[in-house]
Amino acid sequence: MIKSWRYTSIASVFMILTACGGGTDVDDEINCPTVVDYADPLLTITSVIDSSSGELLTQVTLSKLSINGNDERFDYLDDSVFSRIDVIDEGASAICTLPCALFTSQAEYSFVLSSPAYQPKVVEISPRYKSFGAPICMSIYSDGEETSFNLDPVF
Repeated sequence: MIKSWRYTSIASVFMILTACGGGTDVDDEINCPTVVDYADPLLTITSVIDSSSGELLTQVTLSKLSINGNDERFDYLDDSVFSRIDVIDEGASAICTLPCALFTSQAEYSFVLSSPAYQPKVVEISPRYKSFGAPICMSIYSDGEETSFNLDPVF
């Protein structure tokens, strides 16, 4: 019984060591879990501008979030890349203090952008990372998109 356990342990260690590039042949197939790292947020809203005066707004609200056509909540998103985002209304909305950053998954996003004294604006955007690369067994996404929006004042 001890010999059987010892051989099983040795075989297990060998399999673990060779699973992530431990082989000697450069063309060996690599079988390992991929670790995903988001070096940057997918979308950075750099500014929101008053369309009539050119004034820069300091804070906006994002609401009615949809990802790939499915209604979502801000509190269900990966917040590891959030910058200057405060989730409110039990996840239904988020306050963005400009500039702000959010999202990790490349997808089709839709949300309403609003601020007091301005007409709400439906935003539809499909941001993409500009850089994707990494060492073996890892994916690193970086260089997300930066964008700005205009809001029309309520008259």
